[in-house]
Amino acid sequence: MSQIIRAKQEHFDTLFGLIESMVEESVFSYAKPSKAKIQRLFNYSRGAAFLAYRDDVCIGFVGAVIDQFFFSEYERATDVGFYILPEYRGGREAFKLLRAIEDWAREQGVTKMFMGHSVGGKIEEMKKFYVHNGYKIGGFNSMKNL
Repeated sequence: MSQIIRAKQEHFDTLFGLIESMVEESVFSYAKPSKAKIQRLFNYSRGAAFLAYRDDVCIGFVGAVIDQFFFSEYERATDVGFYILPEYRGGREAFKLLRAIEDWAREQGVTKMFMGHSVGGKIEEMKKFYVHNGYKIGGFNSMKNL
């Protein structure tokens, strides 16, 4: 059985472990996570994180912040991380995490949610996941070593 909970300070080490796994699997694996940086984000008053548990195992998270576009004062919610451990993918937890962060964003009074993808390949599968959940695909990420 799965459960989604809002992350609290007592969950920080668990969340940080998931972030380390996410980064290791991503295109930005060269940028090792900083506990101090994540703690500042975790304490940000306009942010939230949710954890997914299957039985007693924490298998994933989603985090988001409310911010503005760089060119406008329009506020929107944008994810800062969305990750399920590889061995647990394919279940309902990703849907549940997405719903939890969307509900939180609505409670904050924003009307637009932006979600990205830069972990684990499977870009087409993630596009389908987002479209299935009502999102419009509006771009992609690119990276070049200089």
